[in-house]
Amino acid sequence: MEQLDLDILRYLDGEMSLDEELKLVETIKNTSDGESRLMFLVQFHGQLPAVFSESAVKNHLKQIETLKGRKKPTTKFNKINKSSIYHKKEKKTKNLIYIFSGIAASLAFCSLIMFHNSSKNNNIVEIPAPINTPKFNESKKMKIIKVDGFVWNSSGKPWSKMKPGMVVESGEAITIIEAGSATFKFENDETAITISNKCSLIFEHSDQGNTIKILRGLVVADVAKQDTTKPLKFSTGEAEATVLGTKLRIDKTEEKTTLDVLSGSVEFRRIGHKASVKVNSKQFSTISAKGSEDPNVKNFPLGAQGQIILQRWFNIGTSELSALKQLKTYPNSPDSELFLSTFEIPANSADNYGSRIAGMLHAPETGEYTFWISGDYKASLSLSSDDSPRNLKEIAKVENWTHFREWNKEPVQQSKKIRLEKGKAYFIEALQIDDKENDSLTVFWEGPGITREIIPGRYLSPSH
Repeated sequence: MEQLDLDILRYLDGEMSLDEELKLVETIKNTSDGESRLMFLVQFHGQLPAVFSESAVKNHLKQIETLKGRKKPTTKFNKINKSSIYHKKEKKTKNLIYIFSGIAASLAFCSLIMFHNSSKNNNIVEIPAPINTPKFNESKKMKIIKVDGFVWNSSGKPWSKMKPGMVVESGEAITIIEAGSATFKFENDETAITISNKCSLIFEHSDQGNTIKILRGLVVADVAKQDTTKPLKFSTGEAEATVLGTKLRIDKTEEKTTLDVLSGSVEFRRIGHKASVKVNSKQFSTISAKGSEDPNVKNFPLGAQGQIILQRWFNIGTSELSALKQLKTYPNSPDSELFLSTFEIPANSADNYGSRIAGMLHAPETGEYTFWISGDYKASLSLSSDDSPRNLKEIAKVENWTHFREWNKEPVQQSKKIRLEKGKAYFIEALQIDDKENDSLTVFWEGPGITREIIPGRYLSPSH
């Protein structure tokens, strides 16, 4: 993935200043395939496929040109007139569609592309099962074994959609735009790498070993035993992790790179620094993007295991959350049960089901915490005063669907401040029901030393 593609994705995510937006417009003008790459990313960014009209694009071009030298508008994106958009599904007509402000080109109608994966019930970023480390064989390629949603490879012109069985060669980029996940395995060993929402990476092979360059997003890896002279490396703009065989989770954001080690050990260092630290099982470390300090190692809170259990019941046939608890098979006999590495069900993972994510929450520090929940169609978040589910009390809910990770649509999505104690386990439970489409569930928190984030696995553990 080239820098232009990353800049376009940053814009669509609302992460650019006005000056950066104007600079991006000029870059697109001066790049031969800039317009086609832009519209490709616009079309597949987010959860709602749409057809954008040429007239709508030209109108927004005129608007952005008037911004030069002026104060940046409060609203990040310009809303498109509904007459210029065709929505395939009835519920999706409620969604707000945004388009890149500053397209200096005349664009024809884009094709409406819908992708339905027959195996999307498995679209969960799960911690891979433990492996028996095989004899090491040098792998020069990765093969995709599971795809859910939109996963693209840079080997196409400009991109090609990936399917199970396809091979990723050295130097090729992979990206997931919004909802989706994909799992890859190395050609000659059992190393498995799972990427999810908004993840972009580049696979590189050399005589010194393989490197996974993470441009952004979440990577969960179960790394088979490697040759000590050719370790597997994961790198970001600011950090590098050297792995010989372990289970880990790396989350790359604009601000930092965070490494969670679930088993084994990993050498972790800041790019450009010789000194490294060893991060062992049930430990994590963070390297900031703008700082110069070496990483510190911290332990998971006592009792935390890095994962939480998701249970799901399919074909419920209703959008009422109360129907979930009325099932005879609830809560001990779900249709499926998986381990999650964060407190989240990715968007568009299944249809017509009810879910329960339940386990223990471990606060890293004593203090006041605030929680948020988002989801589709309805959802509820409850927290116990201790480790018993008998003391659960609802603290936040979604009464009507939200967009994926839309934490501030309704006031009831946010809890009051709740005091938690370090070293104490609290039973936490989120329930969600989906009727037709656009399913998702995400739980966020904020507290001492933590700005609002999706609750990571390092603060969670299963309840059984």
